[in-house]
This record gives sequence, C-alpha cells and structure tokens, in this order.
Amino acid sequence: MSAALSADLIDSGIPSKARTKKKKKGDFYMQITPMLRTFSYSGLQLPDPDSRLTPEQVRDFYASAYPEITTASIEGPEASDGTLKYRFTRALGTKG
Repeated sequence: MSAALSADLIDSGIPSKARTKKKKKGDFYMQITPMLRTFSYSGLQLPDPDSRLTPEQVRDFYASAYPEITTASIEGPEASDGTLKYRFTRALGTKG
C-alpha cells in the first residue's frame, strides 16, 4: 500500500478495523437506494420538483398552476416498483 493511499484512508474517518476487514463468505452488505416519488392530480402526472420537499410543500408548489389543488387531500404513499406514488384528490362538495 502506498503512503498516499494509506494517508487517504487514515484521513477518511473510517476506523482502522473497518479499513482492514476483508469480506468473508457469508457476509452481507445492505445497499440503500432512495425511492423516487411520483405525484398525480386529476389524471396528470406531476414531476417531483424537489425530493427534499414534503408532499404538502409539493402541493403548494403546484398551486399556482392548479389553484384547486390547494384544497386537495393527499393519498399515499403507495410503494410500487421502486417508487412512492402520491395522489392529490380534489375535495368534493358544494359551495355555500
């Protein structure tokens, strides 16, 4: 191992035992992958504007284009094929 590589490992903050541990047969490692989110409203598929936003903030984001979405309820998430599906459903009722 070169001195530069060794210094990089020391500076990486990884404990020395973790750096030197070799994978043994039967060792399992967990891989974490973020799930994509999809939103739908009145038959339209709406892209996720920012994964850091809550579903309520996404609803507020789309309120300028779809004013009636402000009173819509949020259904979901429903996990399917590696995505979280949210649905904005308009509240039904009469005015006044």
